[in-house]
Amino acid sequence: MFNFLFRLKRQQLANKRRFVLPQILNLSAINRSIKVIYFYKNESKIKIEYDKNEIRLYGNISDHKLVKITLDKFLKQLAKEHFTPILEQAAKELGVSFNRLSIRGQKTRWGSCSSKGNINLNFKLLFVSPEQMNYVIYHELVHLLHFNHSKLFWNTLANYIPDAKKIAYQMRRIRLDSLY
Repeated sequence: MFNFLFRLKRQQLANKRRFVLPQILNLSAINRSIKVIYFYKNESKIKIEYDKNEIRLYGNISDHKLVKITLDKFLKQLAKEHFTPILEQAAKELGVSFNRLSIRGQKTRWGSCSSKGNINLNFKLLFVSPEQMNYVIYHELVHLLHFNHSKLFWNTLANYIPDAKKIAYQMRRIRLDSLY
């Protein structure tokens, strides 16, 4: 019985880590679906071509780790392009200014705000609804006014995102590693 459970757990962990090449990237936050097409070439690098609705990857696509690194880099760049104007507009509405925006791929966080005014957002916000994306952006910017999760913080956030508590509850239930 122990061997069976051990093998089962090992298989579950192996499946969890395996990256499956996506055929379509459904980027709900920006209302876009991008088709992903793969072309095998005997090269050590992966080249990416992008137009509005399609990504073409050329290279050693059998190296799934390399494909994931390439797609992550592309998605981080796309997220920065789309999140920057939204963040700037939200900061203007709140009457705050932030120092720098970084796009990352955190495993457990949607975003963060440092005491120096640096905002970090997860590129996987591209895969959630526009309301959820806006919630995270406003949440991090409100921290520039209230660097805690006090009642005052939540009341301020509710002025801009009326369903903030409900969306926060939804966001806690989304597994970041299941989005793509």
